[in-house]
Amino acid sequence: ASTAISVPSIPAQLANMKMVQGRLTSPEVLRRYLLDSEAEAVAATFVVMASPSEEVTWNGRCAPARDLALAFPEDWILKPQREGGGNNLYGQDMVRRLQAMHPAEEPAFILMEYIRPAAFHSVRLVENEPVEGLCLTEFGTFGAFLMEPGGLEKPLVDEDLGYLLRTKDHQSREGLVIGGYAALDVLALEEPTRLSGPEGGNPSADPVTRA
Repeated sequence: ASTAISVPSIPAQLANMKMVQGRLTSPEVLRRYLLDSEAEAVAATFVVMASPSEEVTWNGRCAPARDLALAFPEDWILKPQREGGGNNLYGQDMVRRLQAMHPAEEPAFILMEYIRPAAFHSVRLVENEPVEGLCLTEFGTFGAFLMEPGGLEKPLVDEDLGYLLRTKDHQSREGLVIGGYAALDVLALEEPTRLSGPEGGNPSADPVTRA
């Protein structure tokens, strides 16, 4: 018998699939793991993710995700159940694929609301040359989890191990580092600005709201 550990396990592999990620954005599912107030706060940070035929509520409209994506193609992305970059479809490419999609193909895809983060000015090193311009950064965390079969409630290891920061040109729709679309980055943390209190009192931690 082998003593090898299956990595990733089937549940871990399923949790990485976009369809499962979409289910985890539901407040009903989040309440299985969080308090009601926590579930609502976390759900408010998510964008819409759904299968093409699934009915969703978006910007006050309630309709199948496919219909919303066809009506507002610049606000949606069509993603297959694949990783590695270069697989997502945007704009008219997405429209053509949705129009040609057979219902039997739908489980292999998910529609996601397009995220528009704020761009910032930065300098990147591209082929040993500095390139200035507007950039976007993607931030993610990773960790380690190890358990015995059936031991989800008492894992052997459950630790946060760090973060991954990817910075890319603000016009790039891909974020793959190994493909050359983005570069690994690091955080630069700064102390918040603090103002002295009146008459030499304690400094305020909230200078914005101080009179």
